[in-house]
Amino acid sequence: VACATVGVQYCALLSRCGRHRDALREAFGALREVESVWDVLVVADVERRSMQESGSLPRAADLPCAAVLRAPPPWLQRAVTSQVQARHCVAVEVEFLANSRDER
Repeated sequence: VACATVGVQYCALLSRCGRHRDALREAFGALREVESVWDVLVVADVERRSMQESGSLPRAADLPCAAVLRAPPPWLQRAVTSQVQARHCVAVEVEFLANSRDER
């Protein structure tokens, strides 16, 4: 999550300096980074459900992940924020590059 946050900030800096192609690459990198966090969480949830269905785990309300949903850790909010910001950066840079191409 920290890498994605830094990537978003670096994208903004590059954009401000007029390096929009580099900013777009950085925005995509930040987006990939934060989406990899979600990928890990989804795989873990699939494995948890499979184990629960096979009877290897107690009921869902007793699992630590249920507690996480009731009281999310701070990094989860940062992950959501970073993902939204990275997607916004991608959109802004794509729009800028498309508009600059249209002006030619």
